[in-house]
Amino acid sequence: MSIFDKSITALATADLQELLTEQAVENIRLEFKSIPPSKEEMLKKLSSFANTYGGYVVVGATEDGKGRLQSLPGVAAINGYRQQIVQWCYDGVWPPLEVFVSDPIPTPQDATKVCYVIEVPLSAEAPHFLNGRKGAYVRTDEHSQRFEPQLATYDELTHLGNRRAALVQRREALGRRSIERFNTYVGTDYGKANTKGDIGATIFVSISPQFPHRQLVEHGTLLTHFTTHHISWRQEGFPTPNRPKISAHESLLIPGGAYRFSLIEITVWGHLFYAVELEDLHQDEKGAEQARGIHSNAIVGYLLVFLEHASSVLKAQGYDGPLLVNVQMVRIRGVPFLAFPYNAPKEVGAAPFDDTLSFEVGTSSTALATDRDSVVGEIAKTIFLALNWSAPALGPDAVKQLIAKGKEYNFWPK
Repeated sequence: MSIFDKSITALATADLQELLTEQAVENIRLEFKSIPPSKEEMLKKLSSFANTYGGYVVVGATEDGKGRLQSLPGVAAINGYRQQIVQWCYDGVWPPLEVFVSDPIPTPQDATKVCYVIEVPLSAEAPHFLNGRKGAYVRTDEHSQRFEPQLATYDELTHLGNRRAALVQRREALGRRSIERFNTYVGTDYGKANTKGDIGATIFVSISPQFPHRQLVEHGTLLTHFTTHHISWRQEGFPTPNRPKISAHESLLIPGGAYRFSLIEITVWGHLFYAVELEDLHQDEKGAEQARGIHSNAIVGYLLVFLEHASSVLKAQGYDGPLLVNVQMVRIRGVPFLAFPYNAPKEVGAAPFDDTLSFEVGTSSTALATDRDSVVGEIAKTIFLALNWSAPALGPDAVKQLIAKGKEYNFWPK
């Protein structure tokens, strides 16, 4: 069913019709409601999804008493419904729930009525409790043979915690495998020739679902669709066109896809990986003022294009939910950090003690699509401070200027 494969913002009347045509049945990740639930009922349902496997509530859908979708009569459009649900989940649950609410979707049965689809992902902060000591709920059919919220037992919460830990291990394993593949690439004849056997300061950026519990696409789809998936970048495109595409287990690899010595990986799990050697010899427009180091504008430009490309790929794969951005930099000790006032390189910092840097930033597919620059700003600020950036402060205005310079490097509009 496309409801499980599409971004919540992309759902349309045809997707509702598909549910009806297939006579979809309520399950551990799907529930139908003919009328908008009350606040307490809604919070029980949404928190139980978050505590279990994540899931969807379709409002404006009737079922036959056994959970099978019967019709889609819809409801009258509710002004500010998205904001209402988000506020309920913030005020009524601890820790607050992150939810995604669709726009009103015209029902195929009555053009004057709409349905709403509410998605809550499997949560990194579970268990979620209803405020007022009303307990933690999980989604189960243990007592009623119907999937519905039930107060969780100790054993259930323990089991869910163990399962969540296994998904974290999968995400971390995907990240380790990506770095191992890059290091293998460095050791190939091509890698040795292009790094002269001594690779410099390098950045790794992994962007993954917080809990990669299912494969988003088939492996074959990576080869048929994502080999031609490009976005605008430096008048060339990203990934760089005409680079070889390599099929590996669960992945599509693009050596040289970020122009410099680099590797891009797209996986069936929604795990995206970008690695690029940043250290290089730089000169001004006249070929003079040579200096070796990390180009400050380039690093922001790369962060911008990595997150923009990841957002585009995840949307095409149908993922909509929480993400974790893992950033690592290696071989950075003593490598000059270069700014380019008047187009001439000027050293503005270097890491005097640390040879590696590693940190994570939590975000979501919605944030990447609507507020990418803020996410990049947070990452860039952490990097610049770690590399002993000599600016007196990296306040909001300074970060905005850095973002503008990164866009200029990418040949993007500011």
